[in-house]
Amino acid sequence: MAENYRTALQTGEPSQTFSVSTNALQILLPDGAQRITVGSTATNLYLGFGARTDGAAMATADAIYIASNQYFEMILPNGVTVCFVAAVAGTGTATIVMEQR
Repeated sequence: MAENYRTALQTGEPSQTFSVSTNALQILLPDGAQRITVGSTATNLYLGFGARTDGAAMATADAIYIASNQYFEMILPNGVTVCFVAAVAGTGTATIVMEQR
């Protein structure tokens, strides 16, 4: 279910690839992450924050649509440590890069 990347910056692994489906996938970000880049070469994605449940059907309202073979970059507001990702249909893989400024 959830992908825990809380130590990714400390261990020198800021880029992670993970499996996605039509259900919400909780991604736990490092406390020091200030910017994320998310995308997939073959799968359309939705990136959402807030009231979503890990493993449940992903509500796409108020989510960010990321077309396949495109990437989305966002500077995170202070205190954001969780994000959710889901594929539009089917399954696939996506990549997230977490950065400190």
